[in-house]
Amino acid sequence: MSFVHLHVHSEYSLLDGFSNIKKLTQRAAEMGMPAIALTDHGTMFGVIEFFNAAREAGIKPVIGLETYMAARTMRERDPQEDKKSTHLLLLAENETGYKNLLQIASAAQLHGFYYYPRIDHEFLSTHTAGLIATTGCLTAEIPRLIRQDNVAAARKRLAWYYEVFGRDNFFVELQEHAIPELQQVNRTLRELGREFNSRFVATNDVHYIEPSDAKLQDIMLAIQTGTLLSDPNRMRMSSQDYYLRSPQEMASLFADIPEALSNTLLIAERCNLDLSFKGYHLPQFQVPDGFTAQSYLRMLCEAGLLRRYGAHAADAEIRQRLEYELDIIHNMGFDTYFLIVWDLCRYALEHGIWYNARGSGNGSIVAYTLEITMIEPIQHGLIFERFLNPGRISMPDIDMDFPDDRRAEMLAYTAHKYGDDKVAQIITFGTLGARAAIRDVGRVMDVPLSEVDRVAKLIPNIPGKPVTIPQVLEEQVDFKQLYQNETYLQELIDTAAKMEGVVRNAGTHAAGVVITDEPVIDYLPLHRPTGAAEESPIKTVTQFEMKILEKLGILKVDFLGLATLTIMARACELIRQRHGVQFKLDNIPTDDPETYALLGRGETAGVFQVEGSGMRRWLMQMKPQALENVIAMVALFRPGPMEFIPGYIRRMHGEEKVDYRHPLLESIFQETYGYPVYQEQLMFAAIKLAGYTPPEADDLRAAISKKIKDKLLKHEQQFIAGAIERGIDAETSTAIFKDWEEFARYGFNKCLPGEVEVIDVGSGRLVRVADLYEQKAPLPETVTCDTPSLRMQSGRISAVVQNGIKPVYRLETKLGRSITATANHPFYTYYGWRQLDELQPGDLIAVPRRIPVEGRIEWPDHEVIVLGHLLAEGNLCHPAAAYYYSQDPDQVSDFVLAAESFSNVHCTVATHKSTFSVYTGRMQRREQPGIIPWAKELGIWGKKAQQKEIPAAVFELSNRQLGLLLSRMWEGDGHIDVAGRSLFYATASERMARQMQHLLLRLGIISRLRKVHFPYKDGRDGWQLFVTGSWNLNLFSEQIACHFVSPKHQLADNDLFLAHDPRSMGTRDIIPMEIKQRIRQAKEQHGITWLELNAACGVAQREFYPTHTATKRGFTRQTIGRLADYFDDPELKRYANSDVYWDEIECIEYVGEQQTYDLEVPGTHNFVANDILVHNSHAADYGVIAVQTAYLKLHYPVEYMTALLAVSQSDTDKVALYVADCRRMGIKVEPPDINHSGWDFTIQDCPDGSSAIRFGLGAVKNVGRAPVEAILQARSSRPFTDINDLARRVDLRAVGKRSLECLIKVGAMDAFGSRQALLAGLDLVTSISGSHFRAADMGQMSLFGAHTGVTEEITLPKVSGDVSRREMLNWERELIGLYVSDHPLSTVMDVLNEVVTHFSGQLSEATHEEKVRVAGIVTRMRPHQTKTGKMMGFVTLEDVQGIIELVVFPRTWEQFGELFEIDRVLMIDGKVDAQSGDPKVLVDTVSTELKRVVSADSNGQPRPPATNGPRPPARPAVKPTPRPLPPAARRVSEPPPPDNWGDGKPPDPFPSDWRAQEVVPGGFVLEGQNLPSVQTGRSEPLPEARPSIQDEADFNPPAILQEPAAGPVPLSVIAPSVTEPVYMPEPLPSPAPTWEEPHRLAEPVAPLAPAGRAPLATPVPPAAKPGALPSIQTVEPVQTPPAPEQPLLPERPDLPYILSPAAVYAGEDLHMITVVLRPGSDKVRDNLRLRQAYGILISYPGHDRFALQIFERGRGYRVEFPNFTTGLCPELLARLQLLVGTDNILVEPLTIQ
Repeated sequence: MSFVHLHVHSEYSLLDGFSNIKKLTQRAAEMGMPAIALTDHGTMFGVIEFFNAAREAGIKPVIGLETYMAARTMRERDPQEDKKSTHLLLLAENETGYKNLLQIASAAQLHGFYYYPRIDHEFLSTHTAGLIATTGCLTAEIPRLIRQDNVAAARKRLAWYYEVFGRDNFFVELQEHAIPELQQVNRTLRELGREFNSRFVATNDVHYIEPSDAKLQDIMLAIQTGTLLSDPNRMRMSSQDYYLRSPQEMASLFADIPEALSNTLLIAERCNLDLSFKGYHLPQFQVPDGFTAQSYLRMLCEAGLLRRYGAHAADAEIRQRLEYELDIIHNMGFDTYFLIVWDLCRYALEHGIWYNARGSGNGSIVAYTLEITMIEPIQHGLIFERFLNPGRISMPDIDMDFPDDRRAEMLAYTAHKYGDDKVAQIITFGTLGARAAIRDVGRVMDVPLSEVDRVAKLIPNIPGKPVTIPQVLEEQVDFKQLYQNETYLQELIDTAAKMEGVVRNAGTHAAGVVITDEPVIDYLPLHRPTGAAEESPIKTVTQFEMKILEKLGILKVDFLGLATLTIMARACELIRQRHGVQFKLDNIPTDDPETYALLGRGETAGVFQVEGSGMRRWLMQMKPQALENVIAMVALFRPGPMEFIPGYIRRMHGEEKVDYRHPLLESIFQETYGYPVYQEQLMFAAIKLAGYTPPEADDLRAAISKKIKDKLLKHEQQFIAGAIERGIDAETSTAIFKDWEEFARYGFNKCLPGEVEVIDVGSGRLVRVADLYEQKAPLPETVTCDTPSLRMQSGRISAVVQNGIKPVYRLETKLGRSITATANHPFYTYYGWRQLDELQPGDLIAVPRRIPVEGRIEWPDHEVIVLGHLLAEGNLCHPAAAYYYSQDPDQVSDFVLAAESFSNVHCTVATHKSTFSVYTGRMQRREQPGIIPWAKELGIWGKKAQQKEIPAAVFELSNRQLGLLLSRMWEGDGHIDVAGRSLFYATASERMARQMQHLLLRLGIISRLRKVHFPYKDGRDGWQLFVTGSWNLNLFSEQIACHFVSPKHQLADNDLFLAHDPRSMGTRDIIPMEIKQRIRQAKEQHGITWLELNAACGVAQREFYPTHTATKRGFTRQTIGRLADYFDDPELKRYANSDVYWDEIECIEYVGEQQTYDLEVPGTHNFVANDILVHNSHAADYGVIAVQTAYLKLHYPVEYMTALLAVSQSDTDKVALYVADCRRMGIKVEPPDINHSGWDFTIQDCPDGSSAIRFGLGAVKNVGRAPVEAILQARSSRPFTDINDLARRVDLRAVGKRSLECLIKVGAMDAFGSRQALLAGLDLVTSISGSHFRAADMGQMSLFGAHTGVTEEITLPKVSGDVSRREMLNWERELIGLYVSDHPLSTVMDVLNEVVTHFSGQLSEATHEEKVRVAGIVTRMRPHQTKTGKMMGFVTLEDVQGIIELVVFPRTWEQFGELFEIDRVLMIDGKVDAQSGDPKVLVDTVSTELKRVVSADSNGQPRPPATNGPRPPARPAVKPTPRPLPPAARRVSEPPPPDNWGDGKPPDPFPSDWRAQEVVPGGFVLEGQNLPSVQTGRSEPLPEARPSIQDEADFNPPAILQEPAAGPVPLSVIAPSVTEPVYMPEPLPSPAPTWEEPHRLAEPVAPLAPAGRAPLATPVPPAAKPGALPSIQTVEPVQTPPAPEQPLLPERPDLPYILSPAAVYAGEDLHMITVVLRPGSDKVRDNLRLRQAYGILISYPGHDRFALQIFERGRGYRVEFPNFTTGLCPELLARLQLLVGTDNILVEPLTIQ
């Protein structure tokens, strides 16, 4: 007797099924079974694949489902009552039953999901037709009742099932497994069966195929649940008999009840279902009466033909093309498809929604006549077969772009037109690859990680070349030897080989939507949204993936949002309103010569696809003349090959001869000057040269683009054979084909999945690529790499595109960094960019060794401290409060102090087994503790340990506060291994571990991440983050450990610091081995021997011998640096000084198909994603839109720029660029105005007839939509007349004080009074307005209006003067992101525009060493001393487009150094340094005179403005009044100038040597005293604590905190900085400091002075003369042991960073805080105390200065920090008092007037 298995689970039972469908059906056929069923848990993911596989195996498929029955109803979700569900086995007898299965599977996911997809009895009772059911397995409803000894309830429920299903359709299911309870259940079922005269059916609960698969099934469960096989408490199957038993085994098991076996055959015979392809299920499209779909489509095409072609509509070529396409469309059954897409476009046109069709659909003349596409296909040589190939039976696919702000309307129309039940998103599945299988299996088997790595690395799992483990065993010698020799690894390899390809998880397609003629549920089951798809307006997802939908004939449409279409639509609406011209996408001219001239001039800011500096540069060289030129440039530039561009331009201008491999290629490639630019060219060439048919040519195109190896081989043979038949020799035809294969390396999209994160340089946040595409985040500047110098810099993201669902691979590195990308995505290697499929484990790729980003936000420190503690050791899942746990009392105190800084928080501390538990309770019972809403707002509330992540807002914090946060986290879950010289942090959250790795990189610390298994009872996995190497440990100590609060950790960090080995860099920071060839070349060029090189650099010859050592990967950065300096070799310096860490690829593995995207970063064409350097390579056919946007910008600049600014409003960098471009074009951009602005940018017509663009109120930071709407609604009738009118018409409570303050600061309310008066009266205004509206709400008398008899007029307070112009501009820049009302350079812009050659935005386009002239205002400067003692400087210049970095070498500094002064306008001539990161200008000459230079042949007319530089403003320019030059800087040793003003100058307002004076407690000044060297007793300058970044090779940085190798460490050596003689430039009218008596916390101890020295000085009030220095009186010093006489200090002219005091400190009371430190008996604790004092001072933001006064060996040393500031507050003083005592703190007021 045969048998049919009716209870079978496949791998699509994602948690516990292991049966591969194809193997399952083949095994059933081998056993002689006539049929087999599939009954996965709760889903029908695999039914179509199962149906086809069974048919292929020659057996009958039975489609079923093991559904979950809710404990009560399917919509109830009580944790106690509804968490558990029962099973029910259902089989489809026929089509009706299948439809009911679809309903059940869908309802369970969409409406009943609660832990499991559930239905209830009521729903089941209405969907039983055509279904056969059984009592189910042991966890089914009736068996469970029996197990609970509730036979009466079981009997009742059995009766219900018979009533609902009928006696013929319900069977009692019997199973035989090694489960003790099962025997009793079977006996009771038989008894009930006899009672009900039931029919029995025998099943085996099949979860895997072979008995040996039991272990694999068990491993799968362990993988899915994250446990070890050795864990006794993990989820597992009860026995090992859940395999596909043979008919003989089943007959033996159920010999006593043979009918149970025969009934399986009976059921299989009854189940008859056909799920094969039955045609396309296109949505029903209603055509007018008298038409069919075919005739209506033809009618529309004929009408469109006349509109599109006019008199040429009857041309033979056009008619033939139309007839050809219509015939193919009809024969393939796609008439309705084109009507559906036409209808979507028609609706968009009728409702003013712009659209654009992308991709191969542009090759259809039918689509062109229907106005679906905008490109005429014949003229542009586009091939229809690329879109619809009769030899490739597949659904056509036209991707549609819509304006991103109206995309939702199109989705809503589609759902309304075809029905909400006829649309759904599409599911995707992830599978287990070979490498992943090795790693996952090794983890659950608890194989040592090192051994797992060793095995995994031997698998050549290279993208594009997938292999299986059995294949590797056959082909890989090393892998085979490992397998044969290491018997303990054989089980790992054998097991992993059987795990490959298993389905692991389900996801959702990001953009695709299916539309059907009948409800989707009639064709396929539906699933609930997963992940980000939950936010989509379409709330259903298909349970079948894309390839299955195609086989079912289901229509898919992509609805994509494009911001450029939004810009164009808004601009054209403004044009219509203002000029009466109606533009649409199809009538914006593309043949306007002036438009191409604009592109050729490079005036492309805001022009689609071509505004990047790289594209602009090429366009300026190209000088395009026609649309074809622009399209070719876009195609060559994105994705390339870019190396064709120079040759293309030379050939275009006749400067280079065009060569063709064969004359027949000329007609095809003539338009692109011999270069293969378009895929259609390849198709035409194959047709013409080798006799391909169009469908064959399309197949060739697909094979090349997708790199299908077997197809490429077939086509290569076919092409060569066809070409030889047509007289082309084999050598030539082979060369042509190889050219095309090489083109494919560049000519097709490379992409990344949406989960990949890039860095927003402006804020510091990590942003998902998908969020950028979906407009959830503005396009930021991101981190990119200047590959010529290998330096990290910022770069603007100009575009994000979606590239569809593609196979992707995960790449992981030794540092633990991970990224997913397509096989052809390029990564940077020593040899340049290499595609992922060319890489393999062991290769080195470039990753950043630092992230040059720092946040701009500062939180209150107590919030940062609490967050750090809670992320490490907090419990955030308690409903009423947060808990914190620690065994360290200092950390507990720290947490309590910070937590109680929140409102309404009182902490209670309990102790249990040496662990402190802190409960953050409330003080006021009726109010929530302030810590809870704060935690909820950050998104950390309710997160378990594995779910914790660092909130996104943290990434905006300054580096100081990041160090503070990481210090608290590290003290909680971090470890310091002094003996091993390493640090590590442990966490259960992978997300948080990766975030911490990124934040450490922000601080310049390289760390390594690895996955580990923690020894918890539940076998928990976790992550460890390691920091090793002296460089990283030092940075950790300086930036993180300095904030430690626990003495234990402070001492451990100090021990780690003292034990450092300067030779140990750690983390394998090496330059790849390949650089040794460059070293050999340099050696040969210099003609030296290896011995000479060894003597000079300490590099042994053996280092350059050929090596076969696996561990020798390269040379240390220090070694290459020494060689680079010795040879003075720029290439070696490039690697030695780079920002790149060469990280080793650990593994590459296939992870399935995902939605992919790509970014465009103009200029560098790369970016850092997931902290790995990758290339950007987007390619798109957007040339037409590029020309159209250029046309609108040229002819309607005000309207276009207004729309551009409105859409870009959230991106301040773009707004700044576009505002500068507006001013270049002579368009005024006005600041926000409460009487004229809307939410967005608007156009305002001026009385003089000109037009200006007005900033919207929504552009102001901290002003939300609701406040603006309140203002606009009140203003709708008339403008506001004054502040009283505003207060009475707008409820300012709804606007908010913060919003009003910001509006005042940006000048939006200037019409009502001065900004200072408005700010001073803000409280009064809001109070009166609030009182008025409260009275109105209560029906009481209003405070406004004479009719009430009571009036209250608001009178703004009188203030002395107004805010300075510079401060107002600074407010604008802070709150809007740029200067709006004016610019510091506005008065000289007319001159600057004519004298400069480049503005800051154009320097990136200049070539290396190109001579340039720039001009701007000096904002920063830093003098610097070279190794040879000469002075040079680094200066920052700012113009209207951004900043320009200047390098002033010694000769130039000596001549022009005195001209560099903050806020001075300078003109610079120099050369561009384009090889060291961001372009810099090497200064040759400096001038303060801005003169127009007119050539002799220009007839006195000034030359045209610089490209994209600002044009002169409309108003006459006012020349600036020249400022006098500053006096020369004076040395410390020089006396101050006399006070008689004999030279006509006032006296020095502030002594230039003030930082070089030695000060002792009490503010006493010792002028001219010397600072001794602590170790030698000699007088010499001590090192600075924080030297400036090396900007040039000549910089010789001082040692940083160098400690002696052994012995006690003097405090003065550990100090971060010491006072040194410096130069201070004497600024022009800079105010004198006001001398005040120092404020003391308590009486100081007597000041110390060495014997024999002058008595200490004490201050007395200054002379009456303004600006005079204070006089000095003496006091007797305390006697100390004598010290040797010291010579005067040597002069050292290093200067700190210099800022404008007036700009930064205006209106603030500044203080100098001095902390006195005296040595104790414990030098280590003295060291810690010093560092802790420094850490406390820098942890309070502000503008106050601070210093450390250190007494040691009878001498005093003053340590100042000119580059760092603090903020005086009671909390700071309290913390300092706890550290050093009240007597050792001095606070001196210092007022800058």
